[in-house]
Amino acid sequence: MSAQLHASFVKRFSERASIQVENLQTPEQPCITILFGASGCGKTTVLRCLAGLEKPDAGKISFDGQIWSDSEKHIYLPARVRDIGFVPQDYGLFPHLTIERNVAYGLDKMPTSQRRQRVAETLEWIGLTGLAARLPRELSGGQQQRVALARAVVRRPRLLLLDEPLSALDAPTRQSLRGELRGWLRHFAIPTLLVTHDRQEAVALGDDLVVMHNGRIVQQGPLQEVFSRPCHLAVASILAVETIQPAQIIERAEGLATITIHGMHLLAMIEDLPINTREVVACIRAEDVMLSAGFDTHASARNRLPGVVRSLTPDGPLVRVELDCGFPLLALLTKQACQELSLAPGSTVHAMIKAQKIHLIPHA
Repeated sequence: MSAQLHASFVKRFSERASIQVENLQTPEQPCITILFGASGCGKTTVLRCLAGLEKPDAGKISFDGQIWSDSEKHIYLPARVRDIGFVPQDYGLFPHLTIERNVAYGLDKMPTSQRRQRVAETLEWIGLTGLAARLPRELSGGQQQRVALARAVVRRPRLLLLDEPLSALDAPTRQSLRGELRGWLRHFAIPTLLVTHDRQEAVALGDDLVVMHNGRIVQQGPLQEVFSRPCHLAVASILAVETIQPAQIIERAEGLATITIHGMHLLAMIEDLPINTREVVACIRAEDVMLSAGFDTHASARNRLPGVVRSLTPDGPLVRVELDCGFPLLALLTKQACQELSLAPGSTVHAMIKAQKIHLIPHA
């Protein structure tokens, strides 16, 4: 059997909308699946149902061929027998226990010498060697996050569930820990489901992406595929695709569509659009927009639009460039690229976009 998670269930509430999960499925091989969506869409409730901390009102959850919850068969396994590692948003560390004892919690059936060795190895791997005797309050937020993760993985659980693991950290610490967290999860090779509403965090950590909206799963699949090809407008908005514009298809030929956006003509790839579709929404990610100070005859992009820079906004190590190309268009460049192009409000540039980077969604 493969270590896959399968879940289709309903969780009802008396004072708010129910959560309805349809065919949530993780890949067979150990990977990091991101449960993504805006705050309040139901991500944490889904995670708690998977963990056995909340009981679904209907449906079925299974992992690795074992049924965890099945309302029709009256099966419900509590959290303690599901063999999962769970890290809540507040880390849930025991304030009166040392770091060593926090991490060792749950290893009581393991021989003492083996338990100490396992804890020491785990603390060393996540960079907490020398801190075993301290209490949680004596650690920084980033160090507490490491302890919470260490406690979750030290038992080598079958499945790891992380609820917004970096949300309580300040921005610099959160950014520095993203890469480390992915490295740790790769090292332990435990199938992981991670909840976040942060797009950068999702891209930095995930292999697969599950998008939630209003208590429902609206799209799931390989992360880059979902980000590049949202299935409808709501998903594009949730994923914060920077340029979303209404467009019309005026011609089709050889797998390409000629579209018009506010009078500007562009070429886009046709995928699964119904043959009679005319009204669409064009989605363009900012990182797929290239800029040139002049008309670059060597560029391979089919779409080249003259534009005027309206604003430049720092975004961490990058800069968001707002353009007027006959319609609003956003580009994401490095600071060095902006300097080399001498970009400033009022600058004229050429924006280049490959046809396969313009994703078309039928207009509802």
